[in-house]
Amino acid sequence: AEKKIRVISATTVLGAGINIILNISLVVLWGVIGIAIATMIANGIVLVVRVLYVKKMMDFRISIFRDIEAYGLLLGQVFVQLMCDPERSYVLQVCMMGGILLLYRIEIKQAVLKMRG
Repeated sequence: AEKKIRVISATTVLGAGINIILNISLVVLWGVIGIAIATMIANGIVLVVRVLYVKKMMDFRISIFRDIEAYGLLLGQVFVQLMCDPERSYVLQVCMMGGILLLYRIEIKQAVLKMRG
């Protein structure tokens, strides 16, 4: 809203730096999945920094704990994919995706109602 290019640029550079460092570290441990984890962590950090900055300028509601839970479920999906055999992985993946949908059920319902017109 404020078009603060310096803040956007700084947080983007911060996220890119964290992403590069984590990519180098995690690709050795988990290969391509390590890159996905690094990107998720870097994007999460950028999100938190930007939300805190915007909260100083305007009042809005965000459920940071719910978002952390969703990130935890996403991270859990990555580890399930890495550690489990395909049959068990499928069931656990569906359960975790259901958990994410449950966390955001109100927003999903609002979006569907809005699309209906």
